[in-house]
Amino acid sequence: GSLAGTLGYLEVLKDAKHVVEPAFAVCFLALSVHQVVRVLRKRPEPTVVHAHRTWGLVLVGAIGIYDGLIGPGTGLFLFWVFTTFFALPALDATGTTKAVNWATNAGALTVFLAKGAVLWSVALPMAAANLIGGLLGAHTAIRRGVGFIRLTTAVLCAGVSVYLLVR
Repeated sequence: GSLAGTLGYLEVLKDAKHVVEPAFAVCFLALSVHQVVRVLRKRPEPTVVHAHRTWGLVLVGAIGIYDGLIGPGTGLFLFWVFTTFFALPALDATGTTKAVNWATNAGALTVFLAKGAVLWSVALPMAAANLIGGLLGAHTAIRRGVGFIRLTTAVLCAGVSVYLLVR
């Protein structure tokens, strides 16, 4: 999905991005509200139904396309799908999100490398900072628990929404 999204971005949608991004901003706001509601209601996590898993797989593919097209917030969307459609506990969903997001980034990177569109002087320091932030974030999530993960997700969703609208 990410490969297709990146090809679509490079060939077709780079000029229409300003129309697509506000729609995703609204999605991020809805996702933010959803995460806060889940923290506040304090009910047990739902069990997964096979039909939900099918929709979850469809959404994961669509999120891959989104990652190739737009990018910011892919992990937030994946977290939502894994907790909502696969009924994963928040900590497991966070770890699974990291693995899937790595795969979507690898797909997009393949296209960008083939097109010679990587600025290594920017990419390598950012990759190092991302690695350090990921290690710190993972340790914090494990120590602080599910409520912290969901509230952090809500704040990040709102932030990504603002970023997409301002951009």
